[in-house]
Parts: sequence; structure tokens; C-alpha cells
Amino acid sequence: MFKSNFYLQLTAYSLSLFLTGCAANIHMQMVRLPDAEHRTRLISPEDIKPSVRLLTVGEKLTYQISWNGIPVGYATLSVEKLEKLNGRDVYVLVSTARSNEFLSKIYRIEDVYRSYLDAEKLYPLKFEKNTKDGRHTSNDVVELDHDNRVAHYTSLKSGEKKDVGITPGIQDIVSCLYYFRTIDFKVGDKLPTKVYVREKSYDLLINVQGYERASINGIGEFYVFKIHPVASFKGIFMSRGNGWILVTTDQRRLPIAAMIKVTPFGSITCVLEKIEGI
Repeated sequence: MFKSNFYLQLTAYSLSLFLTGCAANIHMQMVRLPDAEHRTRLISPEDIKPSVRLLTVGEKLTYQISWNGIPVGYATLSVEKLEKLNGRDVYVLVSTARSNEFLSKIYRIEDVYRSYLDAEKLYPLKFEKNTKDGRHTSNDVVELDHDNRVAHYTSLKSGEKKDVGITPGIQDIVSCLYYFRTIDFKVGDKLPTKVYVREKSYDLLINVQGYERASINGIGEFYVFKIHPVASFKGIFMSRGNGWILVTTDQRRLPIAAMIKVTPFGSITCVLEKIEGI
């Protein structure tokens, strides 16, 4: 039941950690949205800024994750550094998720994902997964060869190796979030891409549904795009279930909150708690 952990966004946990938000409780104290009659006049052209293609090294976003209003853990997204990989400049993107003391008594989660994103072409060259979910652990490395359309998978735990065919430009579950932060979009846009998940290639469609204004306690008030990701996999800020993500309309395109319904277990929320490095 918890195995669908935080792959965050928004991956997260099927009933524990996952970078998302709670349908029943999204109007809770941490996040406030205006009522419908005031929404259409909240956004003006000057509120929407072009996205910045360059990522900010040192950026770290910390989220609190709740299940049906009960805090169950924390997740982080960070641009750790810029380094060389195979002669290319890459951003090292790190996503972590951990259960809090309450959930850890039932089901401990300690997950770390690293994506090595080509700084120019904005697709990943390498992906690392190191997870501890209850009694299940994994330690995997995937090298993505876009020119030859193949991903080389290695399990450092079992020694298993596998080659998987991919589409050039495919993203992984961490890089896809940052990739969409670098492109410009508007309400009504439907943005497709391919995502590599668990040795398979999946379709992901980002539907930009509308504008909102959201207020988060301790952080501030933001103009945001309301985005509905449609995916056939569970990932960071994404799931097979119904949900949405709030992304700021400024140049940073910060994901500040997300929601997913995890039928029949209720809903999970992910709300921005701290911004560092920007």
C-alpha cells in the first residue's frame, strides 16, 4: 500500500510520501486559493514572466507531505551543482523523500534520486536511484545514450544489467519537472514528453488548465498556473490518479503545492515549506 513512494513529484507515496497535495484539505491553513468569482481577474499579462532556461545552482525547495491532513514526511528538490559528465556540462538534480517520526513507526521511507541533466540540451544523461521503503531497498544507475536511443540500466544491489530502447530527449522522473520549468507555456497548452520510469518509456502530458493565486503560510502569496499532469506512471508530482500542481507564473516557475487523490486511501498533499538558494 505504501510502495508507490515519492517517485515525487510529486513522487511520493501511495499512502505515505509523495510530492503532491490533498483534495479534501487543500484549503487548509497552509494553502489558500480564492473563490471562483475572483479568479478571472487575478492574473494580468505583467504577472506572467518568461521562464528562465538556466537553472539556479544552490536552489533547494523543501516540502511538507501530508496524507488526509496528517503530516507524514518531507521532500526536497535541489539543484546541487554544475559539473562535467562525458565532456558535457550537467546540472546535478537531487530529489529526496523521508518519512517523519509518526510514519516511520509504521513504514520508514528514505529515498534519494539524482538526475544529471545536460545543461544545454535539457535532457538527462544519467539517473541514480537509492531507496529504502520499508523492507525494500534499491540502488540503481541508468545511463541514457540519446544518440543511440538506448538506456543502460544497472542494479548495484543485484548486479542485474539491462538495455532499454528510448526516444531521444526522454526525461526521467526528476529531470522532467525541471525541464518543464524551463519552457514557456500558457493556459490551454498541452505539453507532451516521454519519461523513463522503472526500465520503461511512458507518455506524459502536461495540461495547463488555468491561473490561480495561492497563499502559503510562512512563504507568501503567489500567482500560479494550475497544471494537471496526465501520466501512466507514478512520479514526482505525478500519478495515475487525479491531481494537480501549482507552479508560479514568475521566471522561476516554482512548484509550490500539489495534490493527488490516492483511491481508496484518500488524498496526499505536498506544500512548499522553505525556499533556499534563490
